[in-house]
Amino acid sequence: MYHDCAVPGCTEPGRHYFKINLMRPDTTAIFGRNTGAHLCDRHAESGFELDIVVRPNRKRQADIYTWAEYRGSSGKVEHVNVPIEEGTTAGPKRGGNGSRDNVRRGRVERPRP
Repeated sequence: MYHDCAVPGCTEPGRHYFKINLMRPDTTAIFGRNTGAHLCDRHAESGFELDIVVRPNRKRQADIYTWAEYRGSSGKVEHVNVPIEEGTTAGPKRGGNGSRDNVRRGRVERPRP
């Protein structure tokens, strides 16, 4: 099954999925998940710009938002939710107020340093 390429304006089928993994030093996974973003052959092989926001929530889960930008246009924001594995020595640190206040109209605002 093909999806739309995440790069705005691209009409080629997105056959490749973008995955994110969070690993411990001993190489066991805390979580691993497809982000929902897909790329066509051309962008997968030649490069792309993809923004990713991983935001922990109060349910020991991480909300993962991904989107591509190209020439000032933003692509569709993909959102997936992934459980954070039990047994981690320290839970994820929260930035800001830990809410989804930065999510507006299908666009995730980049966190400010």
